[in-house]
Amino acid sequence: MSLKLIATPIGHKDDISLRALKALQESYVLIGEEPKTCRKILTDYDISPRDKKMYFLNEHSTKEELLELLELCKFENVCLMSDCGTPAFCDPGADLVKLCREHNVKIETLPGPSSLTSFISIIGERWDQFSFLGFPPRDKSDRDIFFKNLKNHPHPIFFLEAPYRLKTTLESLDENLGNSKLHFGSNLTSLDQEYYFDSAKQIQKNIKNLKAPFIIGFNPKQK
Repeated sequence: MSLKLIATPIGHKDDISLRALKALQESYVLIGEEPKTCRKILTDYDISPRDKKMYFLNEHSTKEELLELLELCKFENVCLMSDCGTPAFCDPGADLVKLCREHNVKIETLPGPSSLTSFISIIGERWDQFSFLGFPPRDKSDRDIFFKNLKNHPHPIFFLEAPYRLKTTLESLDENLGNSKLHFGSNLTSLDQEYYFDSAKQIQKNIKNLKAPFIIGFNPKQK
């Protein structure tokens, strides 16, 4: 059958596409990241979770569970959605997409919200070339090397991190980049969206929500 990749809002719930809503309404089988978030997304659009068969795929999923999800995609029209943004981008959904490709399962992408492109659009710089580095390493020594190397990168850089690591990330950036200016965005598209272009230390002083989803951009050539 098929696997549909459903992009969900990164902040404002009205950002979902008509195609995404139609697919969520019509599909009986859904794959999300976390039960609570998956049910909230459905109820936000008056779609009853009770009418759906829900499965979950995240960093804790086993290889056996992944193979079970593949079998579903072979015989059902399945929707895959992340907690927010585009699924299979920096999340385990990519493993399922790869398996479906290998087994000739039809894959459709229903494009929509993306934290990376949304953030680039509000910076106001013509960065025609850039590098996306995903998530920094969790080990402190590896993270320090990661952040120090940003200064030597040939292009502007973007990276993500989990909300609960925001404070430690800004501290590490301050320690390794000093007064270098960073583009910082959190809670993008929400009413309490924040954007700063400043040093990590100053951003940490100014930011209002230290537990918000965030993205950081850095141009080594920009002083």
